[in-house]
Amino acid sequence: MQFGLNIGITFVETMKVGTQELQQLETSLAAIVRANRHAADDALDFRDSVMHAQTPGRCVQCYFKILSKAKRVPPQEVTTLRRWLEERILVQAEGRQYQYRQRYRLSLDFPDLESCCRAHMEQARQRTETLGGDVMLRFAFNDALQAAV
Repeated sequence: MQFGLNIGITFVETMKVGTQELQQLETSLAAIVRANRHAADDALDFRDSVMHAQTPGRCVQCYFKILSKAKRVPPQEVTTLRRWLEERILVQAEGRQYQYRQRYRLSLDFPDLESCCRAHMEQARQRTETLGGDVMLRFAFNDALQAAV
């Protein structure tokens, strides 16, 4: 995507949503874009994923892309994104062989997406090791968020 010089203003003007919760998130995304225009695509992808509540893994991916540019992004805004995600996205472990499903809270206390995924996979293995078989891990919005969007 190409953006003009007024990227922060354009971004803020196009991000108008009804709920106060989403407005706070959008304010943080706009501040991130103003601080680092190279984060604009990731911020827009993040917003799009949130608005459609269909691809929580994409939200997490965009968060880590924004985090990688954090030297030029206000830390409080990154913290806002992190808290928002950790409150609204769950990690879901599913076992194919024994038809089980476990959900637990997402933690983003990692330097990158790979570290995050590896840690959550290990946590899923520990929780399901007595069942054996393959475990599939994915991110899922909690049901309350899907109902609100």
